[in-house]
Amino acid sequence: MEFRSLSVILLLTVLIHSGQTARPKATVTIHPADPVFTGETVTLTCHIGSGDGWYYEWFKDGKSLSEAQQGKEYTISKVAESNGGVYTCKGRQSTQPSYSDTSDAVTLTVSDLPKPTLTVEPERPVFSGESVTLKCEIKGYDGWTYQWYKLDPWRRWTAVSQSVYYNVNRDTLTIRGDTVINGDQYLCRGERHDRLTSSEYSSSVTLTVKALPTAELTVEPKWSPVFSGESVTLKCEIKGYDGWTYQWYKQDKQSGLTAVSQSEYHTVNRDTLTIRADTVINGEQYWCRGERRDRPTSSQYSSSVTLTVNETPKPAVSIQPDDQVFRGETVTLRCDIQGGGVSNWQYSWFKDGSSTPVRNEQQYRISSVTASDRGTYTCRGTERGTSRYSHTSDPVTLTVSERPKPAVSIQPDDQVFSGETVTLRCDIQGGGVSNWQYSWFKAGSSTAVSNEQQYSISPVTASDRGTYTCIGAVSGTSRNSHTSDAATLTVSERPKPAVSIQPDHQVFRGETVTLRCEIKGGGVSNWQYSWFKDGSSTPVSYKQQYSISSVTASDGGTYTCRGAVRGTSRYSHYSEAVTLTVSGKPKPTVRADPRSSVYTGDTVTLTCEVKSTGWEFLWYKDSQPLQPQSPVDKGTKTLSVTVSHAGTAEFRCAARRGAYTTQTSAPAVITVTARPKATVTIHQADPVFIGETVTLTCDIGSRHHWQYDWFKDSNPLSEAQWRKEYTISNVAASHRGVYTCNGRRSTQPRYSETSDAVTLTVSGKPTPTVRVDPQSSVYTGDTVTLTCEVESTGWEFLWYKDSQPLQPQSPVGKETNTVRVTVSDKGRTEFKCAARRKNYFDYSYQRYDGYDYDNSKKRHVYYNVYNTHRSAPAMITVTARPKATVTIHPADPVFIGETVTLTCDIGSGHHWQYYWFKNSKPLSEAQQRNEYTISNVAASHRGVYTCKGRQSTQPRYSETSDAVTLTVSETPKPELTSSHKGAAPIGNPVVLYCKLDQSAGWRFYWSKHTQSPENETKTETHSYTISSVSVSDGGQYWCRAGRGTPVYYTHYSDALWINVTDGSVILDSPVHSVTEGDPLTLRCLYRDPKPSNLTAEFYKDGSLLQTQTTGEMTIRTVSKSDEGLYHCKHPEKGESPQSWISVRGASFSVFSLLSSLMAVSPYLLVTIVLGVKCYRAQGENSQSSCGSLITNTLRWTFQY
Repeated sequence: MEFRSLSVILLLTVLIHSGQTARPKATVTIHPADPVFTGETVTLTCHIGSGDGWYYEWFKDGKSLSEAQQGKEYTISKVAESNGGVYTCKGRQSTQPSYSDTSDAVTLTVSDLPKPTLTVEPERPVFSGESVTLKCEIKGYDGWTYQWYKLDPWRRWTAVSQSVYYNVNRDTLTIRGDTVINGDQYLCRGERHDRLTSSEYSSSVTLTVKALPTAELTVEPKWSPVFSGESVTLKCEIKGYDGWTYQWYKQDKQSGLTAVSQSEYHTVNRDTLTIRADTVINGEQYWCRGERRDRPTSSQYSSSVTLTVNETPKPAVSIQPDDQVFRGETVTLRCDIQGGGVSNWQYSWFKDGSSTPVRNEQQYRISSVTASDRGTYTCRGTERGTSRYSHTSDPVTLTVSERPKPAVSIQPDDQVFSGETVTLRCDIQGGGVSNWQYSWFKAGSSTAVSNEQQYSISPVTASDRGTYTCIGAVSGTSRNSHTSDAATLTVSERPKPAVSIQPDHQVFRGETVTLRCEIKGGGVSNWQYSWFKDGSSTPVSYKQQYSISSVTASDGGTYTCRGAVRGTSRYSHYSEAVTLTVSGKPKPTVRADPRSSVYTGDTVTLTCEVKSTGWEFLWYKDSQPLQPQSPVDKGTKTLSVTVSHAGTAEFRCAARRGAYTTQTSAPAVITVTARPKATVTIHQADPVFIGETVTLTCDIGSRHHWQYDWFKDSNPLSEAQWRKEYTISNVAASHRGVYTCNGRRSTQPRYSETSDAVTLTVSGKPTPTVRVDPQSSVYTGDTVTLTCEVESTGWEFLWYKDSQPLQPQSPVGKETNTVRVTVSDKGRTEFKCAARRKNYFDYSYQRYDGYDYDNSKKRHVYYNVYNTHRSAPAMITVTARPKATVTIHPADPVFIGETVTLTCDIGSGHHWQYYWFKNSKPLSEAQQRNEYTISNVAASHRGVYTCKGRQSTQPRYSETSDAVTLTVSETPKPELTSSHKGAAPIGNPVVLYCKLDQSAGWRFYWSKHTQSPENETKTETHSYTISSVSVSDGGQYWCRAGRGTPVYYTHYSDALWINVTDGSVILDSPVHSVTEGDPLTLRCLYRDPKPSNLTAEFYKDGSLLQTQTTGEMTIRTVSKSDEGLYHCKHPEKGESPQSWISVRGASFSVFSLLSSLMAVSPYLLVTIVLGVKCYRAQGENSQSSCGSLITNTLRWTFQY
């Protein structure tokens, strides 16, 4: 039984396996073949050998590829590295076998575009004239062709192609030598013909072009010119490179530049050329150039050298001042060498034929010549640094003699009176000179007063007195004798006596009178005197003093005197006459000044008037002698008395001379009034600071017109005189002190009492102090209170932030020392303050900053502005206040019905509570949360959104976010286009594009034949590629886009018709729907060759419509009845595939209709509006209520 069961199982197994067929296996191919570069279009094809009804499934790295499902081909239009991986596919179908085996895995490798390597030959630098070859190479890949580019002057890369300047040979570009320019930039790029792929651009190379090295030509000997008979050696040198051989060239008048080689006249030794002495010709020019095997192969020509050949020069000797000189004179011998072209001569002097030089300078100067310096002299020149000499000069002879000294004599004497004649004579003995020219000098003057041997002065005057010298000069030379010793001439005026009378010219009977004759000047001491009275020629006395012991009236008269020099006939002038008057006993008169308007403290001048002079005066006040009186007071007739008490005083005087006394005068009475007193006030009030303007005012109570005198520390202040106010515009420490003032005027009282002293205290310029609240934990947007503290009052305050003024400051803000500042920038902020106040003064004769009107004074008062120092900085560290940021997902714009999330993000990690605002108003439903989600967005959600945060610790609040606008739009409708216009030939690729001018984040869904969500194909990009189109691919297509979770879909696009043909006739028709009322043109097109006869038949739904000789058919106004399948037929070429023409209704403008009907009837307009609303509401099953609404409205309208 068991054996029978086993046999049955084995039999069934054999039968089953004997009827089984091998399952087909999928194969994946990749086009283009590996490698694939980023940006290329790659197509993966899944091949399954049997059957055509396969649906294909794709896998990448073992995971299903949803975007590639069902299609045989999977096209990646712009491949990226993320597309690289292992791909497989398999097939499914409705018949057996229902699925295939999975394909073997193929690997898609995506590489970056290769970058070429650009090299330069020869290596840089390139020398002028050399060509350059650039080589472009892409390693690891074959089949490249290369494009070349050059940077033009406008910094644009332009293509370089084959030309007379450029030779392109596959991967090299050769630049002709004269086209190679320093600084030119080149780059290259590779292209491949088997696919539309280019490499990256290579790095650019910059050509560095260097000039050929220049030969440097030098001459030996180095001096120029060369003297005739000397040979010359030229040396050629090129620095920076080795291995040079040198070529030599000479200027030829007929043939130009000719080569110079070894000869009996020229010796060439590597880098030198020696020219034989008799071949050295003046003016000849030579050049050299180098050549070598390596680069650079040649140098540039050297600069030319020109040979200058001169005759050997002969010096000429000159002597200054002459070849005959006096001992002690300075003699200069000069050696001059003309010609020869040499400027660096070294000179040698030789004396009396000696071969040893006495001096080696061009000028041989003997500063104090002696007899030993006489002799013959020659000179010779030697060129410095060489052994070349000039000829020796012709000899010159120097003669040295002693210098003579003149002698001066004066006739008649060296002491004379003005008006006499004086003769001065200059005599020079010895020296061997007879042709002297004489010069006279007075009192050390360098200007001669005479050029004669005898100098006569007639008549002599006082201006001629002085010392005289003379000197002799040899005529025609600069040689002089010594200067003579000085002779002094004294000239005196003829003296005139002076007469004096004691005690006075006017005397009183009984007094003793003495007359004295004084003669001064004239240089005479032995005078004899004579007195004459009333013009008599008979002397009344021969004594110098003539005394009359008891004068009487007969002694009165005029007296003169004269002096005679004893032993001569020389007299003085007569004296002036003096008159002696003799009178009776006198009585003085007292005169007081002032006599009235006298004030306490005034000085009254009392004058005692009495005839004659020489009196001693006695004074009395209120009948009492004025005591004490100094001897000086007694000897003058004037007495100054200072009155100290108010009231009246009585003054008298008397006079005495010797034992003689006058009578006592009548009294002079003076009335004294109390004197007004000055008062000093200071403004600005104490303390005063250095640099302020201070005004001191001197006030005297009476209303008189005063002139004011100011004193500082009891010393007069000249700069403040006459002014009532003394203003110090820039007060300094030196102005500290005790100030007083008084007043003066032209009428009585002429001066006031001096004021009591006031002390001006000057302090250093103040520096305010800034106090800050709060000092720490300050964030942008916080308000900080700053207080500026400074000594004294009356200040206006100025504030600075980071050394810049804080503006604006209101007038009220300036007068207070506190300011509130809102800080807006993070970081360290520095605040300083300063203060200023106005220093007022009354007058504008000094510089002022401004003026104000003083109501109390009824006039303008001027002021200067005083500024304190700036305070030390107060530093505040401001931390940036965190700022909220609002983001919207999905990105703007958002469409009605989508789910939108607005997120409020504040960067710092604090515990924030969030506050939302829409159009600046709080959003209560979103408070406290950092995300605000709108699940079914509507038009009412449009607006401007902001948010901010608050918390319990610092910073207590964030900055409000920048506003973001939420735009809510109607559901969009994409536009579907095709890469082909008209029918697509079989096998060609066709790309469909779903264009959506909206934000990102969309996926795209494609439908064929029907708008069916179940059969849609999804892509990540907006394109859908049919890589090799077949007839079955023809038909209508739609697309739409979707995004988000759950997916939000756009409207479907309008239908797009794709025609596929493999024939030679194509119907050119629109791929989109045609609008009713628009014209429609259909064309019958042909593949090459184009027929000469264009006549074509046009069919709709299989029925002939028209036959057109032009191959075009036009429907001028399309209607819905024109919708259908169209094709065309050519009698020779055949017929085209059918194409579907769809017709959509004309667009309806509600607003155009309303504006047209506004003028017809407002009632009808209301009805139409209601009708439109009902039309829009039909989709909501509201047709019955809409009909009743219209009926009621019409009834109401007609009843009205």
